[in-house]
Amino acid sequence: MGVQFPFVSGLMFGATALILAAAAVAYRHDSVPGTRMFVVFMCCAALWAVTYGTQLLFTGLDVQLFWTNLQYPAGLFTCITFGIFVLHYTGREHRLTRTRLAVASVLPAVTSVAVWVPGYQWLVWREASLVRVNGFLIADITHGPLFAVAVAYSYLVVVGSLGLLGLTTLRTRQLYQKQTALITVAAFVPLVGGAVAYVLDITVIDYTPVGLAAFGVGVAVALSRYRLLDVHPVPRNRIIDQIETGVVVTDASDRIVDINPAATDVLSCSDPLGRELRDIGGIAAEMASMTAETTAEVSGDEDGTYFECTKSTLAAEGGFEDTHLYILTDVTERRQRQQTLEAKNDRLDSFAEVLSHDLRNPLSVAHGIADVARAEPAPEHFDRLDQAHDRMAEIIDDMLTLARSGDPVDDPTVVDLETVATDAWENVATEDAELTVEGTRTLEADTQRLKQLFENLFRNSVEHGRSRDGKAVSRDDENSQGEFSNHSTSPDSQARQDSVEHGATAKEPPVRIRVAPTESGFFVADDGPGIPVDQRDAVFRSGVSSAPGGTGVGLAIVKTVVDGHDWAIDVSDSEHGGARFDVETVVREM
Repeated sequence: MGVQFPFVSGLMFGATALILAAAAVAYRHDSVPGTRMFVVFMCCAALWAVTYGTQLLFTGLDVQLFWTNLQYPAGLFTCITFGIFVLHYTGREHRLTRTRLAVASVLPAVTSVAVWVPGYQWLVWREASLVRVNGFLIADITHGPLFAVAVAYSYLVVVGSLGLLGLTTLRTRQLYQKQTALITVAAFVPLVGGAVAYVLDITVIDYTPVGLAAFGVGVAVALSRYRLLDVHPVPRNRIIDQIETGVVVTDASDRIVDINPAATDVLSCSDPLGRELRDIGGIAAEMASMTAETTAEVSGDEDGTYFECTKSTLAAEGGFEDTHLYILTDVTERRQRQQTLEAKNDRLDSFAEVLSHDLRNPLSVAHGIADVARAEPAPEHFDRLDQAHDRMAEIIDDMLTLARSGDPVDDPTVVDLETVATDAWENVATEDAELTVEGTRTLEADTQRLKQLFENLFRNSVEHGRSRDGKAVSRDDENSQGEFSNHSTSPDSQARQDSVEHGATAKEPPVRIRVAPTESGFFVADDGPGIPVDQRDAVFRSGVSSAPGGTGVGLAIVKTVVDGHDWAIDVSDSEHGGARFDVETVVREM
């Protein structure tokens, strides 16, 4: 048995070393899904290369045929394991089942066994002889039908796998296209090497293992520079695409190089890739003004959404220098809860202020009358004591209503505007005031709280809508500090005060109140004196009152009911010179 040292053997042994080096690099990342299959694939390729290189060291035909027989399982299973690796890499490993793996391995296994069984070897190879190529001897084999089928099958697996890699390259985001493109191009090299030997029949030397070495080098570069297996592109894309958190990656010029659908929706830009953040405007412009390693709140002005944006710099490795990562988290609900909490705290502050201030007066009166009644019991003293207690009860009831009316409405029902307004009118001491409901529509609202809104608007109109001598009473006349009442006090006490202060003896014209639907909601209007323009900003503040003893919570309750429904309210002049309150709400036509 002679020995020779052809350059091809050295080439194969060098290829083996490169392939094993690539497998070693990959093995260090064995926690990443798909890495183990890549290592198995590389080991099969290394076995193929080393057996081929060893075969060419000997000059005897029988010895070369022995090492050739060892190459069949190595070569055929290299193709199968390559296909399995690609399925893992492209995120299709869920399609692998034990049954499918068994079926896929049948043909390579049968071919590998048949070559050793006498009487069946002809299925794999029929004739063999030594030929001299470039100064060394190599077995020239005429293959059988089973081998042809196995090779065709292997090429089908490889071509299909390359197709999946190419598709992944096209679909992978720009930030990761370098690594997928590199692995795809490298995978074509072994295919070319095999085509030279088997398809084109140019030489009897099979350069496929050398091509596999080139593939291994490509993978090694991808592992060390582009972190091929450290970032699993397709599963990564699926995760990033499906999460609700917005993800944006920009280059040094803040030009978008990667973005997921959630972030695309946030930026309201159909094609943001390649555009600079500042050019997109809106939230994107706010993001561009941020400094690295900071977190800020950005807002969508048009739809009232808020996002917490965190800007960080990606590590300067893998060719991603000067790359910024933006994470956008929707904090609208958190912001709304914060605003709701702040509103509740404001109402509690108002509650405490009114209780500490307005309760002190009737409480002092009650104490004084009690002292007098002890010294000189008389019915009128106890009547005044009852009035003081009633006043305190009224203040407490109003403040409790204010504290509870601003909570968000979580479960609205469909209600009829006319029905709720009419029911609310029955609960108000309206004297001779007149209510007209001009049409109706359905609203999605909390019935009881909507009724509170109407009751307080009606009381406000009745209390402040009286005229004297045919002239409207200015709220400025009632409040030397420029504040006017938004509280529902007793109509009888107010009428008595008007008579005493102004000497009115004639019966005053009735207050006329109108309720009607609008395109965006509904309005309540009266024909009273109206509200001066310079005082409308303060009209809904709690504690603002011009009525004697008023707590100033009536219209504050209206505002909290509106806020609880996520509606809006505006004050203007009515057609007859009085006050008009327009409520904008989500409505449904009847």
